[in-house]
Amino acid sequence: MNIELLKEHLAQLKILHNQKRYAEAFKLVEKLLEDYPYSVELLVKRAKIIQLLDNDHIKTPSLETAKESLEIANSLAPQAIEPCIELGYFEYAINSCPGDAINHFDVARRNAELGLKEALIGQIKCYIDMKKISKARENMEEAKVFFPNDSEIGVLEFELQEYE
Repeated sequence: MNIELLKEHLAQLKILHNQKRYAEAFKLVEKLLEDYPYSVELLVKRAKIIQLLDNDHIKTPSLETAKESLEIANSLAPQAIEPCIELGYFEYAINSCPGDAINHFDVARRNAELGLKEALIGQIKCYIDMKKISKARENMEEAKVFFPNDSEIGVLEFELQEYE
């Protein structure tokens, strides 16, 4: 597995997408998926590109293929935010099912909140260890805004008070 080559291909994929050269982007993502079939990022990109392809093209994959790519990405990384968001938009915009869409958005939001909480806790702990108590306090105040009644944040605040 050549990471640098993959990064180059991902950059090229982004350029093709930005230039609205979706057919070329689709060919590239399909080629990359041959080597990296379980790449959540590539599966999501594939689904996005399929939705943008010109439907007059003979070999245009179906929208169901796009949805399957998103479902696979979501099953591979259930904590990942992007597949959930994209599934939500797919249900909302393509299938006109806001009730199903909201479920995906709810999962994405919970995953995002959990990630934010863990990141804030990690920052606070690092600042405490580095004796940067004012920065730890700053992050603590932010954490309390987002998670006002969280017991884990409360315990960490008690620990922080010992250093103040």
